Amino acid sequence: MGWVLDLDGVIWLGDTPIPGASEAVARLRAAGEDVVFCTNNSSEPITSVEAKLARHGIPAVGDVITSAVAGASLINPGETVRVCGGPGIAEAVTSVGAVVVRDGPADVVMVGYDRGFNYERLRVAASAVRAGARLIATNDDATYPTAEGILPGGGSLLAAVETASGVRSV
Repeated sequence: MGWVLDLDGVIWLGDTPIPGASEAVARLRAAGEDVVFCTNNSSEPITSVEAKLARHGIPAVGDVITSAVAGASLINPGETVRVCGGPGIAEAVTSVGAVVVRDGPADVVMVGYDRGFNYERLRVAASAVRAGARLIATNDDATYPTAEGILPGGGSLLAAVETASGVRSV
């Protein structure tokens, strides 16, 4: 048997570990269970997520799957991708042999959680999608739980791109 555990709100909330989470993972592993971690927060590179788990007492090298990785599985090697999201998306895109572009046309626009999202990024992303780029989302969650409280999630940004482009994401 194996376990797939979410991170935000299950293992941690922001930078604060959920009480008992590391002990529960250790018990599962001690019982011979496989444990992997899955997150729909696409903003951080996998190594950063693994390092955060390690800081919380959970070794996880090779055991993390992000929504950026899932989204990148829909991209072909050599395609150009405009990223509306954090470095986790850029890492996932380049790991499949695609190219992150900042200017010019793009084959794909990939949208995820992005605290730096602004009107200009919206304009460029929507224009690329209207010009024929495929729109891929890392998640459509309207909100994101943090220690600060509930914040707008990647789905809020995605909704803006979908509305401005008139195209639904994959």
